[in-house]
Order: sequence, then structure tokens, then C-alpha cells
Amino acid sequence: MIANVSYGPDGERNLLDLYLPRRAKNPAPLVLCVHGGGWKGGNKEAFAWFAKALVREGFAAASMTYRFWPQWPYPAALDDAQRAVRWLRHHAGEYHIDPERVGAIGSSAGGHLCSFLGLTDTRDNSDPELARYSSRVQCVVDCYGPVDLEGMMSSASAPIVRGFMGDKPLETAREQYRTASPFHHVSPNPPPFLIAHGT
Repeated sequence: MIANVSYGPDGERNLLDLYLPRRAKNPAPLVLCVHGGGWKGGNKEAFAWFAKALVREGFAAASMTYRFWPQWPYPAALDDAQRAVRWLRHHAGEYHIDPERVGAIGSSAGGHLCSFLGLTDTRDNSDPELARYSSRVQCVVDCYGPVDLEGMMSSASAPIVRGFMGDKPLETAREQYRTASPFHHVSPNPPPFLIAHGT
């Protein structure tokens, strides 16, 4: 395990822990792990147990931090998740990772961000070093991640969603809520998704 690897410019909010298997002949497939916490809490250690289990099966894993609201509302967390994927592809040779076999798993807010990694292209392509790398992943595991932020505004989670959206009321920012919802980015032939929900 290699702890606290910097993948972006925002200090402790742009760190990831890398879990690497013993070197095999072929580069390892990679799973990016994204923790939950209402987009304003949680930490990358939440997926340490899962990352270690992946390594035992021959996968590489990376568990990341990202920027939180209220200091950084949407789309900061999404930009960080997309940057992490692209940074890992850029450094794939260094860590013996297969850049063509990248998946993502996330819980709650992390599931929301991982859904974007499967459904959308890079939003912020301003870093020339990463410009040629895709942020799309080949498969997604979404554990109870929000997918329709507009619909969630009629639920008990409305204050969290509104905070994530920069405290903008739904009535005046409906299109932004839809843009921030993976549901509105589903198109034909998405990558495989495993979606886990409960009541």
C-alpha cells in the first residue's frame, strides 16, 4: 500500500491510497474506490478493507479523497473523481496498472460520483498533462448512490442536496440539479452497472 499519493492541486482533498498486488506478467486491472458522506464528510480509509480484498484477487485499487461542500460545492467533487481516473491512467506504467481496465465503486455520495464516471466524459479538461486521458470507466458498482437530485429535494435528504448544489434553490436552478444527476446522463450502451440499494 502506498498512502497519500497526490493526484491534484488541492492538498489533502486530492489524495489517494494505492493498493497494488505483487507484480504479475500483465498489468493489473484497477478499481477506484470513492467513499460516501453526503459530499461533505468521510475518508478514503472507508474502503481500505475492500481494496485489500481486491488486491488478494489480483486487482489494483485506489481509494481517494475529494473536495467537500460548503467550501467546494458541485461540480468540485465530480471534477476530482474524473481527475483521479485520468491521473491513474497517466501513471499506469509506473504502477503496473492496465489503463484500459478501470472500474469504480462508491457508496452513497461516492456512488453518485462513480455513476458519472461511467456515464459522462470529462467536464474539466483544462490540465494539459491529463488532456489525452479519458475519465470514463469500464464498469461501475453504485452502492445506494443518489442519481436524481431533483427528485431528492422532496425527501429528508433535501438539505444535504441543496448544500451540495451551493445552496441554490431548486426553483431557480432546476437545470443545474438535472445536470448534477446521473439519471439525466444515461444514454444507449452504458458500461455495466451493479446497483445496490436497500430500504
